[in-house]
Amino acid sequence: MRVLTSATVCFCTLTSRDPSYITAAIKSMLRRKNKLMRAGQVEKAGALSARIGQAIQRRCRSQLIKYDCKTDSVTMWAAVREITGQQATSARVDGIMA
Repeated sequence: MRVLTSATVCFCTLTSRDPSYITAAIKSMLRRKNKLMRAGQVEKAGALSARIGQAIQRRCRSQLIKYDCKTDSVTMWAAVREITGQQATSARVDGIMA
């Protein structure tokens, strides 16, 4: 018996500018979705978009699972800000001293 296997090898570069939740698999799916959208295959791109969203959710959930939000909310929110790329802001209003 002879088994034919076909594997497509594609390279993608992860840089420091990519968010921490982007993996090589997610980045290649995003590139494929972009190609499908440009080719006019909106239905396939929409289905792939749902899979990308689920993969990103799984990745973010796995990064946040090590933090206990009930006892250590400060470090948990610091991790959330790191994942989302947001900065901590203070709600300071001029003229109010309390």
